[in-house]
Amino acid sequence: MKAKRTLALLRMIKNITALFVVLLAAGTGLTLYLPQFQPDSNGAGQHIHYQINQDSLKKPLLMSTTLLDPLEQQASGFGLRLGLFSQLAQAIRQGQAYSLAQIPDIVKVTDEQRYWYLLILGPYPSEDLAHQQSFQLEEKHGISTTLIRWPFAEKKAASSETAKVKMPSAP
Repeated sequence: MKAKRTLALLRMIKNITALFVVLLAAGTGLTLYLPQFQPDSNGAGQHIHYQINQDSLKKPLLMSTTLLDPLEQQASGFGLRLGLFSQLAQAIRQGQAYSLAQIPDIVKVTDEQRYWYLLILGPYPSEDLAHQQSFQLEEKHGISTTLIRWPFAEKKAASSETAKVKMPSAP
């Protein structure tokens, strides 16, 4: 009697293990064959109005790197923050809403408590040029901006490679 229970228990464990392996294989197979997320995939042929900074998605910048320090006389570059968002999808939607001559960057930052996504334009070589651009955005498009420090050491390429969007595998 005890041997029958043990045998039945072993069969049940074997069946559960087999079911687990089948479900794992099916999930893996489906994951490999699902299409990758593409922003605006329902609007083929639309122009993309933003660029996601891949490096910041992997290693977010400190929010303090974007703050202007009034004591620092020689700032390397300036940017205009068009928005601050708690989710990447919000920043993408706002980036799509703007149709500007310059393509804004979406940059992931942290204030050491949570993550944020900045939608920024730049770099501008001087504070005056950044203020001029801010004024034009307000006048022509009604876009309110905040002056920030350009958070990257290197300058953004002028051509920006036809605004190619680089999406993360998991936002």
